[in-house]
Amino acid sequence: MKVNIYHLNKMLVVSDNSCIFEEHYENMSIFDARGKNFSGIDEVVNRWLKSSDNYYFIFESEEILISFLIGYLMNKFSIIHAAGGLIKHPKKGYLLIYKRGYWDLPKGKVDKGETTEQAAVRECMEETGITGLSIEKNLGLTFHVFEQNKKYVLKITQWYLMCTSDDKLPVPQAEEDIEKIEWISGLQELTDKGGNTYSSIKEVMKRAGL
Repeated sequence: MKVNIYHLNKMLVVSDNSCIFEEHYENMSIFDARGKNFSGIDEVVNRWLKSSDNYYFIFESEEILISFLIGYLMNKFSIIHAAGGLIKHPKKGYLLIYKRGYWDLPKGKVDKGETTEQAAVRECMEETGITGLSIEKNLGLTFHVFEQNKKYVLKITQWYLMCTSDDKLPVPQAEEDIEKIEWISGLQELTDKGGNTYSSIKEVMKRAGL
């Protein structure tokens, strides 16, 4: 099991023994967390938050890794639960929104009483004006740490692959600072256009097979 936690332009990779160094990472500081308690790990997490490097934590088992995610991180940070979608159209491709200088996917907070599926569909409709959305596949979670009011917040976002046959033009939600919306064929087209996007968004698109 391996999970990437993003902060600014870097990430904290946490894995168990089964998938150590499956991928190559640049500027990576390795921390062997096997057999260590979470109080000892806290100092290293704080160092990562202030560093410009990627960090890689190795845990002895998936059970300990999950305990780190659910126990330690959810106590250390304020938590925001969000949901979003990668929208697919049979003729147009995949939808991206352009927001604050980056290509992104529509998403937002889960309201009280909502399921993540309901929140994802609602947010996608609100931010793009696209209707007729149906969920095709669960694309898993992403974890993103950011600073708000001088405190660190962990946003946990549940992603879904969605389908639509809606042919009308998308309508960017101006209140959310969305400047434009485009359909693309995949990650390579985005790269060819020189478009900025977040590493977590690339991860979601890769999970969808793009």
